[in-house]
Amino acid sequence: MSHRVLVSLALALLVAGCGGGDEAGAGAAQPASGAGGNAGTAKPRTAADDMVAAASPSRAANNVELKFAIAKRPATGQPLEIDLQILPKVANTSLRVMVQNTDGVTVQSGAEFERMNGAEPNVPLTHRVIVLPERDGIFAISAITLIDTKDVSLTRVFAIPIIVGEGVVPAQLAAGTPQ
Repeated sequence: MSHRVLVSLALALLVAGCGGGDEAGAGAAQPASGAGGNAGTAKPRTAADDMVAAASPSRAANNVELKFAIAKRPATGQPLEIDLQILPKVANTSLRVMVQNTDGVTVQSGAEFERMNGAEPNVPLTHRVIVLPERDGIFAISAITLIDTKDVSLTRVFAIPIIVGEGVVPAQLAAGTPQ
């Protein structure tokens, strides 16, 4: 896949993930409360905390929502905390979330959110992931949710966009120079 196609895809994910009204952009999220930094110990967040909806190509399966907040502007070689808020929509939901590396960004901790049995609808579950951006660019890490209810088992993939440094400079796009 060409560099231009990947950049176009990443930009589309950014637009889809940031399309909710007055929500903040990925690089502009407010700092997380509680500076523990340990995976799975993020202080619970509310919609007022400027979390952004993660993009998902599947709108039909809305048994779960995933939002995220990035504590600071992403920089190459600097660990980056990403707070997740998982919101089940169906009673007695069991779920598991796995966050995957992507080329240019490595998950350092919090790659997996433990399976939650009996999660209640509209009660947010929080989790913290720490990633390490390896270079400037526009990236999207994947958060895969495995959802089990009494009626259905399904998988939903969410994209969390991350713009590191200057992202992609227009001259690089025109020249087709990879990051």
